[in-house]
Amino acid sequence: MTCSSSEAKPWTTGEATGAGGGGGGVTGRGVAGVTDGAADGSLEGGSVPISHPTRPSPSPAARVLTRAIGVCDSMPANNMLHAVIERLSNYPRLFLFCRGLLESNFTVIRSTIREHIGSSPERRIIDVACGPGAFSDLFDPGSYTGIDLNPNYVRYARAHFQGTFALQDARALDFPQGSFDDALVYGLLHHLDDVDVGRVANSLRRVMRPAARILVIEDVPTESRLNLVGHLLHWVENGHYIRPAESYHALLEPHFRIEEERLFRSGVCDYYLARLTTDERP
Repeated sequence: MTCSSSEAKPWTTGEATGAGGGGGGVTGRGVAGVTDGAADGSLEGGSVPISHPTRPSPSPAARVLTRAIGVCDSMPANNMLHAVIERLSNYPRLFLFCRGLLESNFTVIRSTIREHIGSSPERRIIDVACGPGAFSDLFDPGSYTGIDLNPNYVRYARAHFQGTFALQDARALDFPQGSFDDALVYGLLHHLDDVDVGRVANSLRRVMRPAARILVIEDVPTESRLNLVGHLLHWVENGHYIRPAESYHALLEPHFRIEEERLFRSGVCDYYLARLTTDERP
């Protein structure tokens, strides 16, 4: 099915099946650093060194791209583009710029978050896998906490946004039981296998208060065959567990009560939305 950027389609929970997945998604997780080698410009046997003309220093953007491409020197061709994308996504400003282009500056995502989790100073919210903190400004700084495993993202968020940002693993949240009233989980689960999704759900359930609200937004396989950019994006991204809606449902239902589910599109990206609660009453 095809959704416009402002149109959402309901998804029938009664058709849910077992969990599964495959595919990819964008994240801030980086690739191990590489050491750039350089020739000394000399010849063997005592020959006179070759004189190279002086060249201007490369720009910061050029240095980033050079390092990213350097990762691929010894890789098979089919892994090369994936490595470049993963390397580049480790730079918060570049990640936000590129993803913003693909998703119309997150306009639909931001309005969806506002619709389901409004800002309230009285309600503490945890943004799980907050990345560079792009949605932190939607909430009261005194009640917002963002966590991420990528230190580059946490440093960037602390420097550019208000609120509390912590370097933590979503599978083992380091907060007291019942610390939060609301939670946002955007673009995390499609990077995790089924076992780790269960660990995130258990950890999140522990730190949420009774009748807490949880908003989950995750990539699903691209709906329209005509959305070539969306298909290409999923092909090059570094998440490996993009699932259909039925599979997300099966993974979340044992841990939370599902109040609403639907599919929607943001820019070229198709998403599954689930509004959950820790309240077990129907």
